[in-house]
Amino acid sequence: MVSDNVKIIGKALIFYVPLLVRLAIQRVAALLHSWTWRDTADFKNVVVIGGSFAGMELVKRLAETLPTGFKVVWIEKNSHLNYTFTFPRFSVMTGHEHMSFIPYDGVARSAPPGIFKRIQDTAVGLTKSQVLLASGDKIDYAFVAIATGSSQPLPVQVSATERSDACHELRGVQETIRASQNIAIIGGGAVGVELASDIKDFYPDKDVTLIHSRGQLLSHFGKRLQDYALKALQDELKIRVLLNERPKMPAGGSMARSDTLTFSDGRKEKFDLIVGGMLVHSVPLLLR
Repeated sequence: MVSDNVKIIGKALIFYVPLLVRLAIQRVAALLHSWTWRDTADFKNVVVIGGSFAGMELVKRLAETLPTGFKVVWIEKNSHLNYTFTFPRFSVMTGHEHMSFIPYDGVARSAPPGIFKRIQDTAVGLTKSQVLLASGDKIDYAFVAIATGSSQPLPVQVSATERSDACHELRGVQETIRASQNIAIIGGGAVGVELASDIKDFYPDKDVTLIHSRGQLLSHFGKRLQDYALKALQDELKIRVLLNERPKMPAGGSMARSDTLTFSDGRKEKFDLIVGGMLVHSVPLLLR
């Protein structure tokens, strides 16, 4: 029987070898493009709204491939890329929250001078020929792509647009968790599992309850991982896991302090902190 390590190596080779070849071809094409693209007075804008991973990659590719006569304009409200995969951990672990915010500076590094412009602002509307910004500015476009990503509350995402303010938000979550003894996490997906396990790992004396609406954690993953995660949470970290429960999130928002949950059997339980509301919502763009 083929071992898991061999399977992983085989799948990695199937994925990475074509990827590396494609990246090498793109790099050579970008170098040739930087020699042939010319700035013109009658250029047209290709506007990308949003600095998500998709938006960032689109901007990079456009800046390396647009023909003469076109430029790319990138509109993004945040000063830095919010690497949200680290937010759950850095909502618990102190002193590292600044590492979650990565400068956008190198996105169009290999593009020819003049083809790329980044605007830190919020798009609030779209007409047939212009993007309307919160600052009052209007950006003409020939083509527009919307890559605004998704929206989630703390501790999954921050609302601040500047790095220093965003770090302050995460430090506030750290302090709230540190000051709470009995904590409930609603949602047993990847974020909920990570947040619950990190809290218990860094604060072993806290009472942590993970609540999930289905019969298994990590519903979008395979059974082996689901079973392993449940066993590790319960047996190693001593986290109480409640499955097939869907208590209503209190009115206190995604992080409710000193509040009560009501379970399916009618019993009520009070917690020092209830963390929930981690569902993903798409970010709408107001159309005018």
